[in-house]
Amino acid sequence: MQEQRTLYSFLNVDRSARVRWLLHELDIPFQEKRIDLQKGEQKHEDYLRINPFGTIPALEWKGHTLFESGAICLYLTEQHPERKLAPAPGEKNRAAYLQWALFACSSLEQIVFPWFGHKQFNFPLANVEEVEKKLDAALTTLTQSLKGSPYVLGNEFSTADILLSYPLSLLQRLGRLDAYPELKAYTARLQERPAARQAEVFTSAFPKMN
Repeated sequence: MQEQRTLYSFLNVDRSARVRWLLHELDIPFQEKRIDLQKGEQKHEDYLRINPFGTIPALEWKGHTLFESGAICLYLTEQHPERKLAPAPGEKNRAAYLQWALFACSSLEQIVFPWFGHKQFNFPLANVEEVEKKLDAALTTLTQSLKGSPYVLGNEFSTADILLSYPLSLLQRLGRLDAYPELKAYTARLQERPAARQAEVFTSAFPKMN
């Protein structure tokens, strides 16, 4: 019997969405604790013992803690090789898997997150046109990587797809994928997975901000 994990999150649609989806995909039991950022709970001593940076998400189990959504997902995937959500070291698609997993959490998200904040919440963003160009370049590259395949590793669904789902879900909410039908179809395929539905990655509403 697997030990229960505790997932610390703020909303269904923050970066904890990736971890929540993967926990469902792996059938790992977990409880979820919400951190109220508006009340500053992320700065409380109890939470800083779990994540010294006070960011969301974090995962806790049997005295162990781990933060950074990408690291959590990669770790959990490696702990459950029987679920085949990542190519093993030395296998054909291993390099591509690591490439797209890290692309999702770094290059793509660094463009998407400030863009989304600007469009959704009117957060200031310098040089919007330059950001749009970078976003189009990233989306074009990702489209080319699919090459008509259902997933970034061809026919093989992996944790890299889960990690990519978060920034793509933000773009989808504002219609930014409409010009990229292949990415729109890819996101729709991800949305149909039962674990994604359980995690409400694509369906939860974003809060309105004053």
